[in-house]
Amino acid sequence: MPDVLMQEVFLGAVDRALRDVMPRVAGIALLQGGPPPAGEVYTVHTVFEGDTNADLSMCADAAVFTRLTQRITQQEQIAQEDLADAAKELFNVFCGHIAVDLFRTAKLTLRFQIPQFSKGRQIPSGHIWLFSLNYRGDRNESIQVIHHARADLEPL
Repeated sequence: MPDVLMQEVFLGAVDRALRDVMPRVAGIALLQGGPPPAGEVYTVHTVFEGDTNADLSMCADAAVFTRLTQRITQQEQIAQEDLADAAKELFNVFCGHIAVDLFRTAKLTLRFQIPQFSKGRQIPSGHIWLFSLNYRGDRNESIQVIHHARADLEPL
């Protein structure tokens, strides 16, 4: 499949997965568009392995992950480690949806590494930016999903 078509397939899988997962897991309805996250931002990142080379990061306002963690723990006051655990769990579900979608639509077999959580916008060094999707939450939160790849490997 040509690279441009594969990019479109991957982009579609990412969009469908996020629109499905965020309302179900985080209770956040999404609209596409809006500015990238600013201010206090967190990033969750993973590497897909298998039939393609694809790294994926989700950068979001702290409010997104705080709201998610409060929903999961059913606690108003949350600890930083709970926030990290909730963000990684959300990202696991999100990436699982992407892997299933890509298998169904393009017969790509993918696995992904355990997600890493960090404060700030963290894109690994030596990576090329392939595309990003921006979303707004129903309380005006900002979320950005970034597809990037190691510069020394052929990207999806």
